[in-house]
Amino acid sequence: MTSAYPDDDDSARRRPTSPSGSSGSAGSSDPKPTATPTNVALTWGILGTSNRVEPLTIVPGATGIVRLLPNDIRYHRPPSGMAWSEITAEPGRFEMVWPGDPTTARSLADLAAAARQARQQQGPLPLGHPTLTALDEAVFALAVTVHDLQSQDWGVGLLTPANVILSTEANKTTATLVDLGFTWIGDFGDPPWDASPGRPDWLEPSEVRNPSRVAWVRPPAEQQFAQATGGLFQPSLESDLGTLSRVIAWALTGTPSPTLPSRDSSAEFWSVLQEMLDGRVTTASAALRQLRAHPPSGLFLAAPAPIELIRDESSPKPKSSRAATIGGIVAVLGVLAAAAGYGLFGTAPTPAPATPGTEQASTSTPPATTTTDPAPTPASPKVTDYASIPSENVAERIAKFRDLAASARDPESIARAGEMRVKLFSDWIDKCEVHATDTDPARRAEAGAKLRELIDAYFQLNRDHPPTDPKLRDQEQQWLEQYDRQAELLGWPRYPS
Repeated sequence: MTSAYPDDDDSARRRPTSPSGSSGSAGSSDPKPTATPTNVALTWGILGTSNRVEPLTIVPGATGIVRLLPNDIRYHRPPSGMAWSEITAEPGRFEMVWPGDPTTARSLADLAAAARQARQQQGPLPLGHPTLTALDEAVFALAVTVHDLQSQDWGVGLLTPANVILSTEANKTTATLVDLGFTWIGDFGDPPWDASPGRPDWLEPSEVRNPSRVAWVRPPAEQQFAQATGGLFQPSLESDLGTLSRVIAWALTGTPSPTLPSRDSSAEFWSVLQEMLDGRVTTASAALRQLRAHPPSGLFLAAPAPIELIRDESSPKPKSSRAATIGGIVAVLGVLAAAAGYGLFGTAPTPAPATPGTEQASTSTPPATTTTDPAPTPASPKVTDYASIPSENVAERIAKFRDLAASARDPESIARAGEMRVKLFSDWIDKCEVHATDTDPARRAEAGAKLRELIDAYFQLNRDHPPTDPKLRDQEQQWLEQYDRQAELLGWPRYPS
């Protein structure tokens, strides 16, 4: 399963959709139907008097999901991703084609519950645990979906962990919001239409009768309107990011809450959600960049000792905090934990055990600290050549570092090369992020070409001089594969395997 990426070019990520007026026919965005069990009840989202796997009328001979709703509920087809087809001949009937077997599809709530159960039964989980990988993919895919919606001025609607349903096609994870686009308007009075009969439970303002209300920043009567135009209320980008933050926290803790929990570990992850809730993260793509750096899987791992990344002032600066902890496979500091020798040319150094009481990393930005590359020694001309290249020229530095690594033989030069590679890898991550998250369609080809150059350069370094520690080697490879897939989406194919 592959990661979802922030800021994917819309033309590369978004399936084409049929016009909003095409009710009763299969839109071009629908996946190909497959053979699945029939007459099976599904627990999908918070809407619908019935959600079942049944034969479809929009694709004769195929099965899919059939949702039945009161016929006074309206539907506005979302602009991206899979959507329902309204069967006008049968008011209240909606159908959706699903890739694969919908009975095996899991929601964000399901994946988070599985992670909590595994953590409770097995204790701290290892990096790369399949349940945690699936959880990270789900959260990333959800943020991509929100980004796609926001790019067309749509909101998240009645978002909950239970109505984020995950699917995988062609090794890409997609989050479908199965309750998005549905609205109800009462016949009498003003919102929330207390005097109107037939008001659905998902519009109840009471948190007891409608627990989802806790996660939504706006009142339910307003939150339901997600369409860009034509609704009684317009979606709010800022409030939707707050809702997204609460929904992710709800999934991970199992309990909806207007505030985020206080935890002793993975402080950076909770800090990202808090910044989303407070309005300091202003777009879904920015939220996703930070979530990728501090993934939710870190909540279920053994608490690591904090490690600070200090950068050259000429290096690209991340927008998030410069203090980081190991948060999971996709967290860069998982690689930096073996700093100094880095395990490049001999036995990997054994990390020192965490000091009691240091498990929590500071969530505030530390005082600005500068550093430069390790000072070249007169006896190390290759180090001198490497240090003479500006740190922003990452691809050139990688090529020069290969010569430096090949010449390192004695313990001192090996240690120095390890220190330099730590910084080089950090700079490489930053430079890749600049190109991978460039949303300007006019720069799409250029961004893909530059990202491909960086990937190929580091791939050769990783191939010729890999870390001897298997975990570090795997982590480098995972970052390479992650950016490699992004470059492919930008129109630049993979490097040869």
